[in-house]
Amino acid sequence: MGHSICQFGKGGFAVGRSRKDSRRITVDGVVYRYTISPNDGFVALIARPEGARGQRLWVAFRYHDDWVPAGEGASRSAGHRLILPRVVRLALLEGRRRGWDPLATTPDVFRLSDADTLLPAEEWPRFSR
Repeated sequence: MGHSICQFGKGGFAVGRSRKDSRRITVDGVVYRYTISPNDGFVALIARPEGARGQRLWVAFRYHDDWVPAGEGASRSAGHRLILPRVVRLALLEGRRRGWDPLATTPDVFRLSDADTLLPAEEWPRFSR
């Protein structure tokens, strides 16, 4: 039975999620496990090859919310970008291109903080209300 453990590691992101909380994707013949976690001001993607204990890839995406008036000076989100498998694939490939080595043990995290540039703005999948 998988246990879900959520701790905060170096850099303040969640680590130690169980396999049942992660998703799978295959890119260039390698099976990866990844999680997507909302955070304050961004969404974090954390990935590594399935069964690996090496370096994780940590990718930050801003929400890019569409704000609409909700009355009395307030606004609400009417939609935002989605992190779908094609975006995850692009992030994994970009991480590898920039030097992410999932077999390395130090540093334990490889960071991409500018992932919003992976796709042109008009091509991002979006959620709308």
